[in-house]
Amino acid sequence: MNRKLVSMEDAVSIPEIRTKQPKELYRVAMATMWFSFSFWGMAALLVVYIVTQLKYNESDAYAIYGTFAALVFGLPLLGGFISDRILGQRKSIIWGCSLQIIGHALMALPFQNLIFVGLSFIAVGSGFASGTDSALVGTFYAKEDNAGKDAGFSILYLSFNIGAALGGLICGFIGQKINWHLGFGLAGILMVFGLAQFIFGINKKHGSPPNPDRLKKKIYLGINTEFSTYLLTFVAIGLITLLFYHTGVMDVVMLPLAIFSFIYIIVISSRFTIQERWKIFAALIAVLFICCFFALYSQINGSLNLFALRNVNMHIGGFELSSVAFNTFLGPFFITLLIPLSMWFWKFLRKRNSEPHTVKKLSVGFLFMGLYFFLLWLGCSINRSTGILPVYFLIGGYFLMELSEVCIGPSVYSLTSKLSPGKIVSTMMGILYIGQSLGQYLAAKIGALMIVPANVTDPIISLPYYSTNFLNLVYISIGLAVMALILYPLMKKWMQEVK
Repeated sequence: MNRKLVSMEDAVSIPEIRTKQPKELYRVAMATMWFSFSFWGMAALLVVYIVTQLKYNESDAYAIYGTFAALVFGLPLLGGFISDRILGQRKSIIWGCSLQIIGHALMALPFQNLIFVGLSFIAVGSGFASGTDSALVGTFYAKEDNAGKDAGFSILYLSFNIGAALGGLICGFIGQKINWHLGFGLAGILMVFGLAQFIFGINKKHGSPPNPDRLKKKIYLGINTEFSTYLLTFVAIGLITLLFYHTGVMDVVMLPLAIFSFIYIIVISSRFTIQERWKIFAALIAVLFICCFFALYSQINGSLNLFALRNVNMHIGGFELSSVAFNTFLGPFFITLLIPLSMWFWKFLRKRNSEPHTVKKLSVGFLFMGLYFFLLWLGCSINRSTGILPVYFLIGGYFLMELSEVCIGPSVYSLTSKLSPGKIVSTMMGILYIGQSLGQYLAAKIGALMIVPANVTDPIISLPYYSTNFLNLVYISIGLAVMALILYPLMKKWMQEVK
C-alpha cells in the first residue's frame, strides 16, 4: 500500500521488491487471527455485561472499559521495551499470549470477582504480545521493500479483522443469548490454537533475544533475568487489578503517560542522524492521528453497543439478531472485504503513478468517518418520532467507517514500521499502541457524553442523547481531515523517500 512508482533515478539504487510474501507472514497472520478472535470476542461483551449483569451504571462501565482498553493498547510500550532489550520478540509474544489465555479462563468461571483479575491478565499479556508481533513482521522484509511491507501489513490487518469479526459474532451471540461466561471462555479456548500456531509455525531464529547470555544472568537469590521478568509480571497484574476498582486513577495517569512517552522518544531521537530524527517526528504525528481515529472508531464496543441495544431494530427478514454480536461483527466483516480490494486499488494506482500519499489517505479516511457519523445522525433525525432506527442505518454506517479504517489503519501501522530506526522499532510500535491507548481512553470519555439516565426506557427519549453527539463527531472528523491536509507539506518533507 501507499507507494508511488519510483523515478528512474531512484530505481538505480533501490533493489527490486519482492512479489511473493514470506511464508512466516502467513503463520503470524494465522496466529494473529485467533488472538484477535479472543480479544474482540471478549470486548464485544464487556460493557453490556457490566451494565446488565454486574449492574454498574453506564458511567462506571465506560470507565472500566476505557481503563481496560487504554491498558491493552498502552502497555505494549513497556512490552516493546522489554522485547527490545531483554526477552526478544518470540519469548515476549509467547509469554504475553499465555497470560491472555489465563485471563480468559478466569473470566469463564462463574465468579464475578474474577472478572477484573481476568481483565488484568489479558491487559498485561497484550502488553507483551501486541505491537511486538507487528515488529516481528517488519523483520521479514528487506529495508528497501516498501511495497512488500505495505502488502504484508495489509495481510496482517486482514487476518486481525477476520478474527475480530468471527469473535464478535460468535462470542457476542453466545454471551448475550446463551451464557456470558461461556462467551468469555470460548474466546480463550481458540486463543490456544493461535499460540500453538505461533510456537510451531515460526522458526526460532526469528525474534530471538538481543542478548541470550543476559537472560541467564543471576540477579537476585539465584534467579536469572528472564525468570525475574516473568515474576514481576504478576506484581503488575496485582496492581492493575486495583485500577479496575479505582478507575479515576487513569484520569491522572493516562495523559501524562502519553506525554512522557512522546518526550522519551524525542529525547532518544538525538542518538540518530538528522534524517532519522525527521522520520521519527513524522511517525509521532501519524501516531497522533491514529489516537484521534481510535477515539472515534472505538465507540463500536462502548456507546454504539448500547445504542444498538436501545435504539436499533435488530430484525432482518423476520429474524432477530443479537445486538451485541451483530454490532461488533459488522466493522471487522466489512474491513475483511475491503482490505483485499484496497490492496488491489492501491496497486492499480501505484502502477499509474497515481497512488495518494499516506497523509492524503489519512485525510480521506477522516472524511469517511465524518460521513459515518452523519448517516447515524440522519437516521436519528428521520426516525425521531419512534426512536428506533432500521438496522440498515447501522449497516451502511459501518461500511463508511471501514472505508475510513482502510485508509488509516494499515497505512499508519506500515508507516510507523518503515519510519522507525531498526534499533527502536519495537519501542516505536509501542508508542503507536500508546497513541491507540490514549484514543481508547478518549473514546470512553466520548461515550460517557452519551449516557442515558437509568430510569429512561423509552427509545424516543433516549435517542437525542446519541444524535446530538453524532453531529458533534461529524464536525470533529471533518476538522481532522482538514488538519491532515494542512500538515501534508511538513510530513512529506520529514518522511523523505518514504511515501
